[in-house]
Amino acid sequence: MKQNKKDDTYQLAARLQDSMMSLEANIPEVQFGERKVQPTLNQVRALHMINAHPGIMQAEIAKVLAVTPASVSIFIHQINDLGFVNVRKSRIDKRANGLFLAPKGKKIFDEIRESQIRSMEEFLSSIPVDIQKVIVQSFETAIKNLDKNRILNG
Repeated sequence: MKQNKKDDTYQLAARLQDSMMSLEANIPEVQFGERKVQPTLNQVRALHMINAHPGIMQAEIAKVLAVTPASVSIFIHQINDLGFVNVRKSRIDKRANGLFLAPKGKKIFDEIRESQIRSMEEFLSSIPVDIQKVIVQSFETAIKNLDKNRILNG
């Protein structure tokens, strides 16, 4: 579906995207081995996916993040070497490996998530609570509808 750039929904989507991009910059530095680094947005999203879907395969992460499997592989090797994830044979496909957050990875994930929640809290705090609820419920509904459409459209 091609959107007309003068369409209200398109304009609102553009404004929302610009606003969300400014929030995403608030990913905290975390201790990776002996140095502090700031994970990329895709790295944070990968950790989120591993946390939400224990046993997820690298190919699934690559598909959702719209990156090459090689990019995901490099990241997974890095965080595996640091002890943040455990790689085990998939129960579904014995030829593939499933990814699981190790306790150290769960700690890092929780720190990043908490920082992002604080950013969202700051974002929402200037809006009355009743409107905050409408915004969150609208997002949840939109995401559920997108997921349904993706399943139906393959």
